[in-house]
Amino acid sequence: MKPDEYLRVPVCNSCGAKSWRIDTWMNARNTRKTSCSCSGYVHMTRREWPHRIGSKYCWYRKDGTQRMEGDADFKDFQMEQMQ
Repeated sequence: MKPDEYLRVPVCNSCGAKSWRIDTWMNARNTRKTSCSCSGYVHMTRREWPHRIGSKYCWYRKDGTQRMEGDADFKDFQMEQMQ
């Protein structure tokens, strides 16, 4: 459903935001080529969540190389919540 079609707006599990929008950039492209379902977002939703490759908690960079723990650009949602 489009964000304005909801009777009750869903709340983000990680930050509590209710400001949803349609990602027109992603909808205009081949999403299978640019999406990822790595385990970087599993801890927030308890299931694999498709997301844009190279996004904040994604375990892969935009060029397809893997981010590992210890890399400067590696972010872990659970570790940030504990700090």
